[in-house]
Amino acid sequence: MPARLTRSIRLITAVVVGVGLAATSGLVSSANAETNPLDASPPFTGISVSATPGYGGADATYTIGFTTPTDTSIGGFNMDMPAGTQLPADASDYAISDGATSYAVHSASVGESGETATITMGSALPAATTVTMTIQHVTNPPGCDCLLYLNADNGSGDVASPHYTILGGYAAAVMKDSPSVYYRLGEASGATTAADLSGNDDDATYAAAATEGITGALPTDSDTAASTDGSGPIATASDAALPLGNSARTVEGWVKIGTDSTSDVVLVNYGSSGSGCGAVMQIGVLGDGTVINQNYNCGGVGWNTPFNLRDGHWHLIDFVMDGSGNDTAYLDGVSLGTKADGSTNTSGTSDQGLLIGDGFDRGGAASVDEVAIYPTALGKAQIDAHLAAAV
Repeated sequence: MPARLTRSIRLITAVVVGVGLAATSGLVSSANAETNPLDASPPFTGISVSATPGYGGADATYTIGFTTPTDTSIGGFNMDMPAGTQLPADASDYAISDGATSYAVHSASVGESGETATITMGSALPAATTVTMTIQHVTNPPGCDCLLYLNADNGSGDVASPHYTILGGYAAAVMKDSPSVYYRLGEASGATTAADLSGNDDDATYAAAATEGITGALPTDSDTAASTDGSGPIATASDAALPLGNSARTVEGWVKIGTDSTSDVVLVNYGSSGSGCGAVMQIGVLGDGTVINQNYNCGGVGWNTPFNLRDGHWHLIDFVMDGSGNDTAYLDGVSLGTKADGSTNTSGTSDQGLLIGDGFDRGGAASVDEVAIYPTALGKAQIDAHLAAAV
């Protein structure tokens, strides 16, 4: 399994393979993905996962719903659960149904102290069928924000790129809203790659100014965060897949600024500084700690905050563009108001790419966590759902 998926987020994976094919644990290469017919559209849709009574129990039941690919029947599953998980070895603990028809599980082979299982179907799951799989008698770790990915094999040697969903917690709320990129920044100290969990594989590279593995923003989640000492960004990535021009978008992330800070702090920055007014999308907090700012090269739009953000506490910032010239800023889920913005025209694929924790002309010491950029304008209810999942 790729190293970037075995990070400390505690991972559950399910790899789905075609009838009569050996279980596949590897992911498709980037070269294959470019010509892969299964990647033309998501091979799985309607993915949902829940655990009863919850995550962190000795006798939980997992319920996983999804719709099978339009051209691929399913013959088996490989599952790899977080450390400390125990999957059942009895095939009768696994049940799959489309509501009218039950599909028999022939066998369940468990390994690695119960953390992995190979499940073989007794009868194939037809293509384009919505099913529910239940797994009884699962022991799982407490506080598990577990990542699920499903891969499909169409029997012609094409294996689909992974499609992700998250079980429980803050990450589930983020993934529900389909971000273009999502960096939890939860890697351990010394890591070089910040995983993009959006499913778009736009991993970021940690920079020299970064310190990984610090205490994160979410009080009920052990996932960590990262900080910059102010000399450069926390991480950098390509901005090619991010919302451009004046299209709708939402930039979201948690920021913690020290009480002794006097510098401007940047959450994210992308776009080309040499492409004229409005070409840069930069979201941050001005040095006095009382203004959230959207800088677009030749000025910007700012919102006064009800208190000074240089307080040493984590705060959730959401910047929302509706695509019609209106910008709204939210601080900890509270709207700071909507302002007209006729100048944003973000350019793409700049020489800087996406900067996390730094900007082309500014950036001070700060801690950053759970950065997501969405290609849509999130509404108040969606932002409230993110905030509620954080506590």
